[in-house]
Amino acid sequence: MSGGTGVDSGQVVPYRPGKGERTPAELLGLYEIVDRRGAETYERLRASCAYQPDPSVIMTNQIVASLMVDTYRIILAGREPTSVFYTGRRVSW
Repeated sequence: MSGGTGVDSGQVVPYRPGKGERTPAELLGLYEIVDRRGAETYERLRASCAYQPDPSVIMTNQIVASLMVDTYRIILAGREPTSVFYTGRRVSW
């Protein structure tokens, strides 16, 4: 299971190796994003939650974590999980 968050959005993507499904990176198009980026470097600013806590990021992390727990419960119950995409405005399955 892959979970990721941004400032006001996140996703939970279940993946079952051996079932012929696309990996979370393939589903989200991450390989294409990385291929388009150059190798330029930039100055790393201290902008992590530890240095500049932003309540919206912390809340998004909590929401996506709870969606991951719910997805795991679905798996344990023997049901088929689906990907969940969350934004601050709506949740879509």
